[in-house]
Amino acid sequence: MGKLTVVGIGPGNYDNMTVRADRVLRECQVIVGYHVYVDLVRERYPDKEFLTTPMTKEADRCRMALDAARTGKNVAMVCSGDSGIYGMAALIYQLRGEDAEPEVEVVPGLTAACSGAALLGAPLTHDFAVISLSDRLTPWEKIEARLTAAAGAVLAIGNAIRPVAVVALAAAGCLMVLELLRERRSGGRRLCAALVRFALFAAVYAGVMSGLSGLVRLSGVNEAGLSSSCPEWKFVCGLNEETGGLYSEEDAALVFTSEDPRQTARELALERAQMPPARLLGLLDSKIKGMWGSVELTVWMLTPNVMDQVNASPFPGGTERLTRWIWLLSGGCYMVNFLLSALGGVKALRGEGGKRETAQMLALVSLAYFGAHLFIEIQPRYRSLMYAAAFPLAALGFDGLGGLWERRKKGRPGPENIGKY
Repeated sequence: MGKLTVVGIGPGNYDNMTVRADRVLRECQVIVGYHVYVDLVRERYPDKEFLTTPMTKEADRCRMALDAARTGKNVAMVCSGDSGIYGMAALIYQLRGEDAEPEVEVVPGLTAACSGAALLGAPLTHDFAVISLSDRLTPWEKIEARLTAAAGAVLAIGNAIRPVAVVALAAAGCLMVLELLRERRSGGRRLCAALVRFALFAAVYAGVMSGLSGLVRLSGVNEAGLSSSCPEWKFVCGLNEETGGLYSEEDAALVFTSEDPRQTARELALERAQMPPARLLGLLDSKIKGMWGSVELTVWMLTPNVMDQVNASPFPGGTERLTRWIWLLSGGCYMVNFLLSALGGVKALRGEGGKRETAQMLALVSLAYFGAHLFIEIQPRYRSLMYAAAFPLAALGFDGLGGLWERRKKGRPGPENIGKY
C-alpha cells in the first residue's frame, strides 16, 4: 500500500515553497492536482507521472489520488497555497473515510492570504479573518452567514473609532427591503432568509459593541462606555445657523455648564428645529456646501513652518493667495466628485450597471450619511469616511455621463435601424 501526501506548494513560485514540500515532490512517484497547479511544478519534477482534472472536479481528483496510492505508489496531491486552507486535505480525509489505508499525510504551505498581504506591504498581524467566496465545497448559505457575522463585527469595531454604524445599519435594512420588493415572487422563503441575515448582522454588531463598551467602562475611562453621554449635542451644533452647522464654543459652554446637559441640549435642539422653512433651507444649503464642497486645510497644522516657507518663496501673493487657490481648486474638485457621486447613486438605485447590490449598498450608505449630516454637526473632515463609497459611485456617475454623451452623439435610432444599436 502506498502513501498519499497532500502538499501545499505556496502561492506559485518555487521560492515560496517549503523545503519539506520540495522533498515530498522529489521523492513521490505520482503528482495529482488541478491542471493549473500541476503546470506550476511540472518543469521542476519532469520524471513524475502526472494526473490532472479541471476545475469543479475536486472530488474526482481526490478519488484519483486515493486510488493511485492504493496501488502501492507514493502520491502527492498538490494544492496552491496551504493544503488545508481551502485545499484538498479535508476532502481527502472525508473521502478516505474510516479506512486506515492509504496512509495520508498533510504538508502545510504558505497561504496566498499571507503572501499577498506581504506583497502589498500590509502583512497580516495579530488577529484576522479570511472568508472564501467559493461555494465549490461550502454551501453559499453558510458563506453568506459568515460574511454577515464578520460584517457585524467589523462594523462594531469601526463604530468604536467613529460612531456612524447606524448609517450602515439603516442602509442594510433599506437594501433588504429593496431586494424583497424586487423579488416578490419568491414569497415568504426569501423574506425569512433576509430577516435572518439582518438579525444576525445586527446581533453580532450589538454583541461586539456591548463587549467593547463594557471594557471601556471597566477601565474607568468613563461611565458611558462607547455610548454618547449627550447625543442631543450633535443636533444643537447641526442646527446652529450662525456657525452653519459647525462646532460652537458658545453652545458648548451653554450646554455642558448646565445642571442637566442632556435636557438643555434637547430643549435647544428642539427650539432650533422649529425655525421657518426658508431659514432651514438656507441652513441646509450652507451645510451641504460646507460639508461636501469646501476644503480642509489641516495640512497646514501638521507642518507649522509651511506658512513661513510659502511667504518667503517667490509665489506671488504668498500664503493668502496660495490658500485661496487651494481653497478654490480643492473645493471645486470636492463638489464635482459630490455631484458625480450623486449621479452614480441615482444610477445604482435604479439598478443600472453591473454589481447591482454592491452599488446600491454604497449608494444607500452615502445617502444615509448625507441625510444624517443635514441635521447634525458637520466638519469637512467627516466626509473622508465616505471616500470609499463616493469614488466608486463617482466612477459610475462618470460612466453614466459618458453613455449619455455617446447616445447624444449617435442620435436616437429610428425604427428603420433600431436593430443596429
